[in-house]
Amino acid sequence: MAGGPDTSIKNASVEKDASFNIYESWSQLFKNFLIVGLVAASTWLLVTGVRYSIELGSH
Repeated sequence: MAGGPDTSIKNASVEKDASFNIYESWSQLFKNFLIVGLVAASTWLLVTGVRYSIELGSH
């Protein structure tokens, strides 16, 4: 016989998990997409600025 949690413990943990109840609206998804895009663009601008400043300073 293999050891492991009892069936009642397994069922209780499934009842606590509510990740399947999470629903996001299209506006929330668009907002998240916009935030990710803005963070990516600002990071790209910062890195590009540092690269050009190093290039300009090394001349």
